[in-house]
Amino acid sequence: MGNNVKVYYFILFFLLWVKTTGGYAQETEQYPIILSSRWFHPSSPKDTLSTIRMVELYKPDRIDWMYCTNDSQLAQLRMRKVPYSLAINPQVPDSAGYTVNGRIKDFRGQKLAAPWMRNWKQKNPYWGCVNAPVFQQLFLQESYKLIDLKAYGLFVDDARFNDHATEWGGCLCEYCLTGFTKYLQDNGADSLKSSFNYRVFLQNEGIEVLPIKDRLIPLWIHYQTFQTQSVIRFLKTWRQEVEKYAGRPVTFLTNNYGGQWTEIYKIFDIGVAELPENRLNRNYLLARMTEADRLNKKQYFALSSDKEGKQLKALFLTYSAGSTLIIPWDVYIPTKSEQTANRYFGENQKFQPIYHLLRQGQKHILRTANANNKARKAAPFQIITESKRDSLNLHEYDFGKYRIVMIEIDKYRKSHTIKLQPSTLLKKENIQVLFPDPELVDIWQEGRNYKVIFSSELVILRISK
Repeated sequence: MGNNVKVYYFILFFLLWVKTTGGYAQETEQYPIILSSRWFHPSSPKDTLSTIRMVELYKPDRIDWMYCTNDSQLAQLRMRKVPYSLAINPQVPDSAGYTVNGRIKDFRGQKLAAPWMRNWKQKNPYWGCVNAPVFQQLFLQESYKLIDLKAYGLFVDDARFNDHATEWGGCLCEYCLTGFTKYLQDNGADSLKSSFNYRVFLQNEGIEVLPIKDRLIPLWIHYQTFQTQSVIRFLKTWRQEVEKYAGRPVTFLTNNYGGQWTEIYKIFDIGVAELPENRLNRNYLLARMTEADRLNKKQYFALSSDKEGKQLKALFLTYSAGSTLIIPWDVYIPTKSEQTANRYFGENQKFQPIYHLLRQGQKHILRTANANNKARKAAPFQIITESKRDSLNLHEYDFGKYRIVMIEIDKYRKSHTIKLQPSTLLKKENIQVLFPDPELVDIWQEGRNYKVIFSSELVILRISK
């Protein structure tokens, strides 16, 4: 025990932090319409979904984050001149569809699956280790195959690899243990013997399993740094080799959760942030966009929600923040109890007209306001809530011939009443309810004004001029 303590404090006082940077942005469209068909549909005779039908309906600028290696299917996209990025992840199989060799291992040396994937029924649950040579070659060769399929870019799904695995107690495979010893030696612990084994060191400290929530793990913060740097080194090398193999510009994308741009994510050009509902507000989106612009990156969003109103809100808020919401079709919905990942497929009649509107390229004018029980000016009319307990969030979008007004009620009540007071004559037929279903909204004319009664927390109106 005494020797272990000496080793621990010796390393602790001499470790250094090394920062790395990388990445440049190639994508230039301001408001691209992006479809993310996670798999090419139909995927089986029983699959009633169709990727091509969605392409013809939405006419997207491109498809991102799609798993597909069938060239005949991809040829249908090329024929329609729809660029696509193809996805690859840490679960790349190496043995007849199974994940066997070069995998992340836990404290006992067993292959380790991501916590949210442990109940999923799949052949390839285990992530590859970026320090394992067999996985390094496997990931590179599979990436070459995607480049050969004429992908404009590669999308790395779950790009944190070993860095993420440190949150679940990995990776402690032989390559990581040897690499960590060398990392310590290179960062101040030059007298540390090459025979040092971090797993044995932890066992001698009385640790039998990882992760541990109620105890400080000796050197673990430095092990996390080592793994982060391992991932950065792996991805930088991978990117360089892919660009060399392609012999043409390649765009690199990843899902940067919450719109974060950590040192790992900075290696990529484009981030697609899967947002939880509790982060769906314009200030948060603007902060994420500001950070992306500072780094010369592109940031887009997908909302992890199966609620239509939330998706519509996200669509308008991302647009007003200068970004894009991935079309809410084939969207991942996190669950704790399901054995497979849930997907959300939004109804086309709700979303397609709005994306068509954005595609027209009208320069929009945004007006926002929020306050308690006060008249909101949304030219050319005012909006007033008739309840003292209501607090409104108002967003107005001017598209020339008509305006879109999104009104969100902060506090839930059974019914909400707002009054539209137009400054010029407004016909009732010029007011169209986009959300919720029109039969759930009552519109009453009172002279030149209109009273709008609804029970949802969100109402979206299209008002023609």
